[in-house]
Amino acid sequence: MRKLVAGSLLSGRLPVGCKLCRKGRKTVLFVTPKCSMRCFYCPISDERKKGETFANEKAVFNDDDIIEEVTVSSSTGTGITGGDPLSVPFRTLHYIKLLKETFGEKHHIHLYTITPNHKLLIKMFHTGVDEVRIHIPSYLWDRVKGSPYYSTLKQLNKEGYTAGVEIPAIPGKENNVVRLIDSLSEIEVPFINLNELEFSPTNWIRMRNRGIELRNIESAEAMGSLESVENVFSNIADSGLTVHFCSSPFKDSVQLRNRLRIRAVNVKKNYEIVTDDGTLIKGVIEGDTNNVIKILHTLKVPEKYYFVNKNKKKIEIASWILSDIYKKLNASSYITESYPTSDKLEVERTPLKIINQ
Repeated sequence: MRKLVAGSLLSGRLPVGCKLCRKGRKTVLFVTPKCSMRCFYCPISDERKKGETFANEKAVFNDDDIIEEVTVSSSTGTGITGGDPLSVPFRTLHYIKLLKETFGEKHHIHLYTITPNHKLLIKMFHTGVDEVRIHIPSYLWDRVKGSPYYSTLKQLNKEGYTAGVEIPAIPGKENNVVRLIDSLSEIEVPFINLNELEFSPTNWIRMRNRGIELRNIESAEAMGSLESVENVFSNIADSGLTVHFCSSPFKDSVQLRNRLRIRAVNVKKNYEIVTDDGTLIKGVIEGDTNNVIKILHTLKVPEKYYFVNKNKKKIEIASWILSDIYKKLNASSYITESYPTSDKLEVERTPLKIINQ
């Protein structure tokens, strides 16, 4: 077992899809919320349950939306997820073909699914999927042999395709996971990803009803999930099967941060600053834009360091300039920090001057 950054653990070789995720080079394509299972730990948000497709944080209404997001994120791969992408096979196949035709065969695609349909998965591979991650339901972990999941995984890997397993690390289920790993190693499954169990606004009640408590409110870690994985690693033999534990802090402090940094550099304006966390900082002036523009001209502020949005009656401006001149403006002004994502979610706002009107 090797300790990776932010509490992640690894025995064996990291799957290609995970390598790209670590670098922030994967776009997450959420195809559909549809799923035949009702897992108590499902974290899908109410927004995602409405049925739309998302590329990272961007709602997708046409193919160009996906191409634009992959491009602006400098992604060299895409992770297709849901719900279950195989519940809408034609849509998923279309997106796989679109990605390969647009970005080339080297664009790595991994697919997450709960459906052990061999024929359908073969179609996915033939269309362009490079790696499949099958979610096996928890009630089968200690008796997976004889199930469609076992036979499909065995057949796919025998045929030369890369088909692994991805499941959550549920507290108290470590013995079942060890049995699952033993069974998977017999059919040469290349890897099993164990994701730290996390709380979300939509699974909170179900998790608490099962006696699972929150460990860390900042990263939503479930109490006991990490400990269960440590027990798994201490009880598995060196079978050649890669076992990878992806921690909750890793998703936030490494994977997400790297992706945001890359996107921030690509989308930043001349007047914006990219932080170490991958957020963007800028100044905002609200009010009579015509009057403010006159003042900016008088102060000889270069036009490349501000942008006038007359519809919203505000001016975006370099934070370092606004900090020096805000007292000379007859307008409300503040410094804002936001994500470089398509929704431009604001993280923090610091008022510099508030005018009582």
